[in-house]
Amino acid sequence: MSDSPAETSPANSPVQIRQPPAPLGSSATGPPSAHEDPALRPAASPVMAAAPGTATSFDPDCPEDWQAWTDQLHYYFIRQAITDDTMKKAWLLSSCGVKTLKLVRSLISPRELADVPFTDVMLSLNQSGVLTRLVRRFLAAPLAERFWRQKGSDRNRLEKCNRDMADYVQEFWEFSKKMMSRLEGLNTLKAELKNDVDHLLSRVERAQRDIDYFESTKESSVACVEIDEGLVEQQLMEEEKLKKKVKLMLNASCNFMLAGIKSLKVVKKAGDTDGSWLKDPGKNYQKIYFFTGTKNKIVSEFANIRVFTESGKTQSSRRVTLPFPWQGTGHAVYEGFLFYHRHGSLNELIKFDIQNQNTTGRMLLSGVGETPAYGLHASTKIDLAVDELGLWAIYTESNTNGKLVITKINPENMTEEHTWDTPCKSQNAEAAFMMCGALYVSYNSPEGGTSRIECIYDTLQTINPHKVPQLHFPKRQTSHSMVHYNSREKQLFAWDNGSQVIYKFLTKQKS
Repeated sequence: MSDSPAETSPANSPVQIRQPPAPLGSSATGPPSAHEDPALRPAASPVMAAAPGTATSFDPDCPEDWQAWTDQLHYYFIRQAITDDTMKKAWLLSSCGVKTLKLVRSLISPRELADVPFTDVMLSLNQSGVLTRLVRRFLAAPLAERFWRQKGSDRNRLEKCNRDMADYVQEFWEFSKKMMSRLEGLNTLKAELKNDVDHLLSRVERAQRDIDYFESTKESSVACVEIDEGLVEQQLMEEEKLKKKVKLMLNASCNFMLAGIKSLKVVKKAGDTDGSWLKDPGKNYQKIYFFTGTKNKIVSEFANIRVFTESGKTQSSRRVTLPFPWQGTGHAVYEGFLFYHRHGSLNELIKFDIQNQNTTGRMLLSGVGETPAYGLHASTKIDLAVDELGLWAIYTESNTNGKLVITKINPENMTEEHTWDTPCKSQNAEAAFMMCGALYVSYNSPEGGTSRIECIYDTLQTINPHKVPQLHFPKRQTSHSMVHYNSREKQLFAWDNGSQVIYKFLTKQKS
């Protein structure tokens, strides 16, 4: 036997038991003994364990220690000979602490821990630490703080600016609407004032001529007689010239008059008690226009009278919306245009293109609108009529003692051509119409009764006013809110207490 120590073979060597890896954060040397002072033990760093062979758990609140912690973990696995990723994940998750485990769960959600490999867990923790460091650095920077504070301040200023701008736009819009309405009213008043001034000037000129005449008569009675005879002769000559001019203007080829009303036909009963229905007397016009009530802006257009009659079943009409509501029932349709008195104005007439639906003209009829045209229908201040000679306006003036006045209107440029004062009274009148240059006025009683034509005035003065017969309508109880003459069909269109009526009549030569 040798004196040297015997070599121990592996077979004869004692069995060495490998200790399991100490949990992360625990000491490999075991707990301190009872007689050992814990204060004398060295404090553990946040990265490395106090004793060799151990590793601390990762603190999510200190992401800046991530790199040092991963290095420590790497060498710890090498020392403990842990190479399997499953064992690494099991060792990591069992020793990381509750706070880190919750963080891992939130990072890999919705996946389960058992389905996530070790490398993905480490990658998630790494990304969480990087993002946390970036956010902390950004939020800790004074510039970022000023940026967010300035951004919030700018947002508040912008919102306030938007609110102030919206309030300003609303106030300006309301102010502009008020100004436009006031300007429109001022324009109407200006036009009415101009008409009144012109009317007053004409009266002043007439009064001045009368004063000059009376002053000249004081000088000599002989001179007075000479001047009077000269004035009379001059006036007669002027009247003759005026008559010739008017006849030429009116194209006096129209020489017949109304001799009697022989029959009636109730076409339909629709709409309000008062209203108007019209048909354009021009060539190739078959449409019917229906106006219900004395104030509205919706006109119903029907293709022809048959469709109008059957419209209660088919409702086949076109609605035409006017730019302004109408006043009364004295409308007129002529050559594709609608002429009507604008509601809310004393004397404004509107010319409306029905096909294109736009206003093409307007005019102010001087001295009109203060009193109704007909005593039995106060809503109608101006009654427009059409006959063989064109467009007319029927109305009364305050200085005509309740007598009707008629004015010939040029429909092209909406101007007055000539005006006639008639002997026909407005009292108890219900409607009127023009036929061949002559005015026919229908009268009735306030309680209702038989309508009759009692006054005829011929602008051409070819009808003898002393030989005018009284013409009765065939129906006993009538109440006409409008009667219009259609020169192409030679019929009277009337609105009788809510019924649309057509009258046929007889004519004779004027005498």
